[in-house]
Amino acid sequence: MNLLKEVIKNCNVGVDAIDNIWENVKDTKLRETIWKQKVKIMDLSDRASKELGDEPSAKDGTYPNKMERAMMKAAVKMKSGLDKSTTNIAEMLIEGNNMGINSVAGSLKDLVLNYLVIFLLHFSLLQFYPFCNKFQFYVKSTELFFLPSLS
Repeated sequence: MNLLKEVIKNCNVGVDAIDNIWENVKDTKLRETIWKQKVKIMDLSDRASKELGDEPSAKDGTYPNKMERAMMKAAVKMKSGLDKSTTNIAEMLIEGNNMGINSVAGSLKDLVLNYLVIFLLHFSLLQFYPFCNKFQFYVKSTELFFLPSLS
């Protein structure tokens, strides 16, 4: 669920970044490419939102906060203020895409680590299971009390 939120948030940041830089893009071919990318980003965001569900609380954290938006807007103005060349704008978009990918990859890494911890705990419990059976047998044989079967 947090991974979906991170994907949606990065899609929203990407769309905002494209909207902020759009007025500086003069090259027709680059404008077409950026527009196609924006449509793909919005489609990905829609698909992730559907997976997340309609619950309002599920949408918490999927939009950049005001500070993040202001910082992005300022960065776009600063980086494109003096150099509005196609190369500079393309580099800015590539940098933004890489930041989004790294952000989602970080969330994915956290998710994988969580599952790894769960797996290792489960594996450790499986290693401990034979001892549980022996203990259960001992308790039953001494008739102190009954433990339900673990199997």
